[in-house]
Amino acid sequence: MPDRKPPPGEPMFWRGVAWGVRALLVAVHLLFALPALLRPNIPLLFVGYAKFDDVMPFAYWGLASLLAAFLLWLIPTRLPWGLLTTLFSATVFFSIGATFYLGAGLLPGTALFFGFGFAAGALFTRSLWLYAIRVRWFQKHVLEKGVKGG
Repeated sequence: MPDRKPPPGEPMFWRGVAWGVRALLVAVHLLFALPALLRPNIPLLFVGYAKFDDVMPFAYWGLASLLAAFLLWLIPTRLPWGLLTTLFSATVFFSIGATFYLGAGLLPGTALFFGFGFAAGALFTRSLWLYAIRVRWFQKHVLEKGVKGG
């Protein structure tokens, strides 16, 4: 069996971790989207969710989360559109967390969704770095010259 070597600076372990984080984010997006789409009257039933309807209809929250899940799963993160998809995922998570906080001060929900937002942000940062090191201008002006310009 030939020895498969990862690209320089990226051990296979971290590729697996990134894939696992991406799969987790997709699952969480789906777990938020499905109840929001199937039961859009949840903000009328639970006080903690009432602020969601004040921002936009609850079904739209579900659609945004569903869109983020599908885009995150279908588009590779190291492409420019994949970077935007990962950033959109982080934005959806931070928005959900902020709305939980504004709604009823639900700190566990706020902390959970902010944590997922930070995970999506970390995935975005990793993907941005792995994209940038392949760009010729970045290699020439940043990697070769260093921070102080040479």
